[in-house]
Amino acid sequence: MMPRQHRWPTIAVALILWMVSATAAFSHATLVSSQPADGAVLDRAPAMLVLTFNEAVAPLVFKLLGPNGAPISIAPPADGGASLRIPVKNLARGTHVLSWRVVSADGHPVGGALLFSVGAPTANAFKVADGDPVRGALFVIARVLLFVGLFGGIGGSLFLTLYRQPIPGAIHAARLCTGIGLIALPLILALQALDSLGAPVVALLDAASWRGAFFSSVTSMALTALAGFILGLIALSGRIAPRLCAVLATLCAGAALAMTGHASSAPPQWLSRPVVFLHIAGLCVWLGSLVPLALALIRTPDPQAPLARFSRLIPLPLAILIAAGGVLIWVQVPDLRLLPETGYGRLLIAKLALVAALLALALRNRMSLAPAVMAGAPGARRRVFRAIVAEIAVALAILGLVAGWRLTPPPRALAAAEPALVHLHDGETMADISVAPGRTGPVVITVRLTREDGAPIVAKELNVSLEQAGLGIEPLVRPGTRAEPGIWQVSGLVVPAPGTWTVTVTALIDDFDKIVLDGPLLVQP
Repeated sequence: MMPRQHRWPTIAVALILWMVSATAAFSHATLVSSQPADGAVLDRAPAMLVLTFNEAVAPLVFKLLGPNGAPISIAPPADGGASLRIPVKNLARGTHVLSWRVVSADGHPVGGALLFSVGAPTANAFKVADGDPVRGALFVIARVLLFVGLFGGIGGSLFLTLYRQPIPGAIHAARLCTGIGLIALPLILALQALDSLGAPVVALLDAASWRGAFFSSVTSMALTALAGFILGLIALSGRIAPRLCAVLATLCAGAALAMTGHASSAPPQWLSRPVVFLHIAGLCVWLGSLVPLALALIRTPDPQAPLARFSRLIPLPLAILIAAGGVLIWVQVPDLRLLPETGYGRLLIAKLALVAALLALALRNRMSLAPAVMAGAPGARRRVFRAIVAEIAVALAILGLVAGWRLTPPPRALAAAEPALVHLHDGETMADISVAPGRTGPVVITVRLTREDGAPIVAKELNVSLEQAGLGIEPLVRPGTRAEPGIWQVSGLVVPAPGTWTVTVTALIDDFDKIVLDGPLLVQP
């Protein structure tokens, strides 16, 4: 029979596994097309606005502003889904802006603005600003505090229970880090609620404002992290299966951060989620050891034992950590050329530089400074202590950069989120064209063929042609495949060069009627 003191931790494991398995396959939602297209000029006012995302989303806030900047009453979509439809009536001539905000399954609120004009653009047409830098900065701070709790608190409890020997002040330090993490959890939930609606702080007094937080993966993350903190505190008390509780707490830390965020939502998720879990577990082992080791160097008469324990413990977790980090970079950055061109890529470059510095410090400790401590060399303990403090400082800087990733989507999301959009209009026919991604390389072209009233045009055949005279090559012509009435897709096309192309849509309606529409298409490098 299982010992009584081990029963409830085993139950905790089952609950953790249930929460992980119950978490849906979240991904970062991106807007892939709209009707009308952003920047379109329409002869007639539309009766319906359509936003199409790459996955199902939950609608949060929708505002329509007229040509004079005044709000226009609209009924927001009642239900979620990949395609959100907003009926509108009697729109005036001029430029209109639809400001929208939805929440994706991974808990990230996504917002933007769709600008279109009826008749002609309004002079000095405006765009709606989206995002609050203060709220974003608070999010970064809250996530850094959470990381301190996970790695310093839970990671510290793991090292102390594995080492078993008392280190003065180490348990207090781990409890302090855990307390910081516990403070971060409600702060993250509150900021998630505000971010979901793009609302000010006073909106927290409205229960409806919390919908974006509680109906997302952030809540699952917070509950799993809370379970980890509780288990870590029990491990530090030394009363009930401390080693088992510390291991379970580490599993909770890995599971919590694998439930939400860019990395965990990257396809293929059967790979990305376990890799995030292993990456976080490796960080818990490494970073959680630093504060106890530093305290052992200045507060114990014999620091050789914890240093030797750490030296035996760290190689495997560190190898797993580095390998998992490499896989995550491969998943998040499909094209290394995007690194210097995106905010995410620049943060990644800075992080890799700091990681290299951190590994150099760790290697110096292991190869030269730690052996000097083992040999009892004068001043060696002080030198290792200063080196470990430097490691902690660099680690905190890395965690700050990682927390900042929440403010910018990874290159894989940008590639999906930024198609090249073209609106072609001739008489009574219109074509909205989306080229995704809107850069050189393999693309998928989607053509929505409609009449002025939005009714789909049913064609027998449709071809898309791309031509750039300066390249000295023949036009790239590909047949389309009917996806649904009025919507055609062209795949298997590679755009060889950036610049302005001429896109031509030729639709055969019947044996005697043909539609030809053409216009400029800008392709990024």
